[in-house]
Amino acid sequence: MNRNFLSIFMSILLAVSLFVPALQAEANEQPEQKSVTRAAMSDFQTALDKALAHMLEKDITSEWQAIGLAKAGKAVPATYETAFSKNIQRQLVDSIERLKITDAERLAIAAVAIGKDPENIEGLNLLDYIYNSIDIRGIDTMTRQGTNGLIFALIALDTKNFEVPKDARWNREKMIAKLLSYQLDTGAWSLSTNSEGSPSYDMTAMALISLAPYTNNPEVSKAVSRAVTFLSEQQDPTGGFHETFVGGISSEATSQVIIGLTANNIDPQDEMFTKNGINLLDHLLSFQTENGGFKHTATGKTDGMATEQALQALVAYDLYTKGEGRLYDFNKTNPIPPPAIEMSGPSSLKGIFTDSLLSVQKDKNSVWSPLFIEKTERVEGYYIVQAGEQGHRSTVTVPKNTEKIFLVENDRPYKHFDVQVVEPSHTFTVTFTKEIKNSIENLEKIYVEDIEGKRVPVTVTANGEKATVKPVTNYTSGQLYSLIVDDPISTEEKSLKQSARKLFIIK
Repeated sequence: MNRNFLSIFMSILLAVSLFVPALQAEANEQPEQKSVTRAAMSDFQTALDKALAHMLEKDITSEWQAIGLAKAGKAVPATYETAFSKNIQRQLVDSIERLKITDAERLAIAAVAIGKDPENIEGLNLLDYIYNSIDIRGIDTMTRQGTNGLIFALIALDTKNFEVPKDARWNREKMIAKLLSYQLDTGAWSLSTNSEGSPSYDMTAMALISLAPYTNNPEVSKAVSRAVTFLSEQQDPTGGFHETFVGGISSEATSQVIIGLTANNIDPQDEMFTKNGINLLDHLLSFQTENGGFKHTATGKTDGMATEQALQALVAYDLYTKGEGRLYDFNKTNPIPPPAIEMSGPSSLKGIFTDSLLSVQKDKNSVWSPLFIEKTERVEGYYIVQAGEQGHRSTVTVPKNTEKIFLVENDRPYKHFDVQVVEPSHTFTVTFTKEIKNSIENLEKIYVEDIEGKRVPVTVTANGEKATVKPVTNYTSGQLYSLIVDDPISTEEKSLKQSARKLFIIK
């Protein structure tokens, strides 16, 4: 998170000339980051535990500390409520004429984290400060601080999917459209709301966090893709991001990018975020100090803001690996366990749930990498998800009342036929345009596979222009199979049908 996150944008601009030279000097003297390889992942849990222990050694006074602890499953000390109440009074009630909307947004998120209702905090509706933003000196507080206001407005509202009144000044659609309009040609966002703002890694990552729930919208999906590409291309050889404005290569920028990527089901250890063998998680861990805290830059000491952001990044990654949702998502709308997932291949695909959103990953050379979703179908209580290199969706919403999900890798351009639910002894008839050659070698090009890609014993019989396919023993109930026609030939030695596949499920 930008270290000037809570400062009004114009104040930041006025202060730049005062401290940028010192930051540039520090950046020039900064040594090369310590190289940490993927083997450091074995220390991830230790790093998270140390960060949590360090955080709990002192009083919790920051909203971001409380949020990180809550999402890590730790009890937030009751003493924090005193700090929370003081911040409500000082930053909202007593400061209404100079209100910063990010204060209301941050406090609303923290309220949810500690089990309070942000719509009724000591008689105040924190969310009303957001969607009915006031004007100060003729400027809407929603955009007065730059893109921050829009970003954290969406994050706060989506902590528990709060409803926005129909007559509110701002709704989600308006916020998203305005935020998308501020995206730079590079794919990045800046703190500024004009096209002349400098690209910011922090702001780009935060925008990714706020837009994550809306990637079913094609425009949002496109914007997210552009931002991810920007961050990948700008990651430097140390595995991090260099930004003179914040002192060079900072841990905070890496922390925010990790949170932004995991919110969108993207692995921060993915190849596109690995430079010189160092990925984002490696890079972040290199900033951890002996006491469990984190440094702002490599030459610094344990820093409070760097530590609270690093903790949130580690918790976000932990949630991602467990399929337990986004960092700022406190929705518990589906207490029913997610439907079972059946995957094609022994272990080649896996599905990751974020509430009702499903993403697919593939094991590529012992590294799990995202695989785009090409096609989905709903048949009775089953949901079939075909994923492959030609897909364009990173997530899909799993329909309610889904009993089982089948993940199928679409490894070649099959002609598609609708999925069908059939009896265990079902016989298929495949009709061609010409008489099929009746030979063992030719009929073996018509076969059935189970979900793991193993051939199932079937009898294939040719009869003129038709071929019948019957199981030797009944198919297994509740399982998905593929009837594949792999370019058989006619009696004239000509191809009858190129790759075709019929997916079917057994009652």
